[in-house]
Amino acid sequence: MTPRLAHDTVIVDLDTLRKVLADRHGVCHRFEVASVSKNRVKVGYSNPDEYGNADWTYAIFPTYQTQICGVKARIVVLEIVRMVNDPDDFNWQSFDFLKEACKKEVYGQ
Repeated sequence: MTPRLAHDTVIVDLDTLRKVLADRHGVCHRFEVASVSKNRVKVGYSNPDEYGNADWTYAIFPTYQTQICGVKARIVVLEIVRMVNDPDDFNWQSFDFLKEACKKEVYGQ
């Protein structure tokens, strides 16, 4: 018997990811692309305390450079490979909206 697998992997360009994060960024919930390396993108989330002190949690996503129609593009795979500064092990949920928000941004659905 052959194993079966279906997976809803979403990939977007870095500019689309930045736009979605900027749209979601506000006073209470802060999102930003903290750093970009050759093969990783570090996305930060903070829900500041009552005094405005930020406490950043970071999700690490894989990325790669490619060419689309002759134009170089940085592609981000929206699958978290690591969480940084997540003491309660539940802050990954803060990044859960990214797949649907990026699809909506690209396809307008």
